[in-house]
Amino acid sequence: MIGRTFSSVLWGMIADRYGRKPVIILGTSTVVIFNTIFGFSVNYWMAIITRFLLGFFNGVLGTTKAYACELFPKEYQALGLSTTSTSWGIGLVIGPALGGFLAQVSILICILICNNYT
Repeated sequence: MIGRTFSSVLWGMIADRYGRKPVIILGTSTVVIFNTIFGFSVNYWMAIITRFLLGFFNGVLGTTKAYACELFPKEYQALGLSTTSTSWGIGLVIGPALGGFLAQVSILICILICNNYT
């Protein structure tokens, strides 16, 4: 969150100059990259730095809200903004739960495969 506070205005200016879609694509790819690096953190400070960089290079939330305001007509802008915030919150809840479930499934698959070969 700290990284996002330092760079949100910068990402807004980049989105105004180069377009919303490239910033959303770039922000989504940096989320994948820095979350992967965060997962492979070997110490506390590496985890803190990657979380800071994740927030700093992630201009998705503000850009999607601006894109929703441009996309929806005036009378439906509140619906578009609330849908954006709701889907973000649902992703924050379902994403880790789905990841934990899939991790358990992959462990079970490894156990089944190893038992078949021994």
